[in-house]
Amino acid sequence: MKFTIAQVAALVAGASSSAIDLNKRATPLDVSLAPNGNTMVKASITNTGSESYNLLYKGSLLDEAPVDKLLVNTASSTADFTGIMLRVSTENLAEDAFKPIMAGQTIEMDIDIAELYDLPESGSYSVSAMGSLPIAALNSTELTGEALTFSSNTLSMDVDAEEAKKVVKAVEKIAAKRTAIQSDCSGSQLRAVQTA
Repeated sequence: MKFTIAQVAALVAGASSSAIDLNKRATPLDVSLAPNGNTMVKASITNTGSESYNLLYKGSLLDEAPVDKLLVNTASSTADFTGIMLRVSTENLAEDAFKPIMAGQTIEMDIDIAELYDLPESGSYSVSAMGSLPIAALNSTELTGEALTFSSNTLSMDVDAEEAKKVVKAVEKIAAKRTAIQSDCSGSQLRAVQTA
């Protein structure tokens, strides 16, 4: 069988133009999700590498703040996020913006998707996590310019919407903490504060 140079060039061009899944790059972070009740998800992040890192975790899966941490979908749509949008400056970062993860260490957290996403209908929801975490050297707050990417497994969760509606949204919890009214506030002052 004879090939012309044009045929070989076309074959090579077709092979080299195939898409590369950037999420399949080697990364030391292994993220796994497991169901833990109607709307609870247990997330585990394991550093499978030989190096330890200081992870900039603010605004990420590791953040306790009600930020967009997961991808929550039904068969036909994406669940609406009901938390806060957090912007993080990457300059002059404080130590508390970082979370160290040692080689071989696993960090676990529980996430209630009903606190962060609108789950209006009962049924099957797919839940996954994908993203990247900027890094600094251990015991440093100066970013290296690199980030560790991660992509979790995809959960299929059967959600009872009536039970999910009973869960207080995370932003409502924050608002309730900020609006504590003193017991001696009354009359027109109380009405003014309540309507503000």
